[in-house]
Amino acid sequence: MNDGERIKRAVVSYATDNPDALPEETVERLERATPREDSEGALRIGRWLLETRDGDPVLTHRERGEGSIFRITVIHLEETDEGWRVRDVSEEEHRRR
Repeated sequence: MNDGERIKRAVVSYATDNPDALPEETVERLERATPREDSEGALRIGRWLLETRDGDPVLTHRERGEGSIFRITVIHLEETDEGWRVRDVSEEEHRRR
């Protein structure tokens, strides 16, 4: 199993244990998604993108909001000896410039 599949399983497991962390439809879409590398070599799981923020791995998803606002869901990850785990899920709100 590759990292993309392991990360996906960790997120789904976390969402199952913490049902308020992510909307059910988001989890269902993530479950059906196939991890892949995009043309720039970045790991994507459906619409989610694996990035690094402050040296830590995060899975991000950007959604349109009202008007000039958009939201980013950030799943904070950690790789341990046992595999990937979700540390936290947060939301960011940004304005388009």
